[in-house]
Amino acid sequence: MLGAGSGFVIPIAKDLQNNKFFHGAEFVLIDTNNDRLTAAEGYVKNITGNTITVSATTDRARAFTGADYVITSCEMNRYANWSKDKSIPERHGVYQVKGENGGAGVLIHVLRNIAMFEPIIADMDRLCPDAWLLNFTNPMSILCTYFKNYSRINTLGFCHQVHGSFGVIAEMLGHSPGEIEVFSAGINHCNWLFNVRYKNTGKSCLDEFLNKVRASKYWHEEKPNVPDQRFTLEVLETFGMYPVGYDDHIIEYFPFFWEQKEWKEKEYESLAETYRELSTKKKNRHIGSYPAAG
Repeated sequence: MLGAGSGFVIPIAKDLQNNKFFHGAEFVLIDTNNDRLTAAEGYVKNITGNTITVSATTDRARAFTGADYVITSCEMNRYANWSKDKSIPERHGVYQVKGENGGAGVLIHVLRNIAMFEPIIADMDRLCPDAWLLNFTNPMSILCTYFKNYSRINTLGFCHQVHGSFGVIAEMLGHSPGEIEVFSAGINHCNWLFNVRYKNTGKSCLDEFLNKVRASKYWHEEKPNVPDQRFTLEVLETFGMYPVGYDDHIIEYFPFFWEQKEWKEKEYESLAETYRELSTKKKNRHIGSYPAAG
């Protein structure tokens, strides 16, 4: 796993531990930050115990040799560069609340990450050509298109966006996530809900869910430590479809929807300054207290 110092390493380690298929496997952690790599190794070993061999290295070639899967959750100077992805377009009159996957900022973001991935792909092609690249790094959809068109490696992209919404949908319907089926389509951070069905009957409950969303206070109010859904509701009412995810993801693709002069009224602001602040605090943050890309 490249970017093992990111918050994604912990849920991945838990998934490996919970799936007997991976028992007896070796999980190699890679990161350029030795402090975070050491911390990740300790956390992962506590999770996996003796069922999985865990090692840590900064040597990508050693880790890739003979690998079956390569997991990527990595960025270079993530928050410092994200701040530039926002502030540079702003100098030219292009304003976005966020630009991780959509809008003008994503062009800078994806070119930077393609350059980062080129040597990674070259190493995989040389050392583990049959391995699958399991990618969490954004801009997800554009990077996966790049991998498909310009490399020979097998690739899958992952994000918690859709699965993370199962709980919200199930809770609104008064059921557990395992009792419903969710059908959606789109690109990363801009996915549309096409149907929701009860598994036991196959009956659609999409209209029931949307009616409850429209009537719920949760979608109309800002609450501490709860992802905003007010923009989600406005998109739903405008297009008649529910966008899967949260406001700060969906809004990446709709910079024109709320113009910059409306941000104050909507209680939104550019994240450029927030990213600048996070870039100075990052070294002091606890592993797992924030995710890497994805």
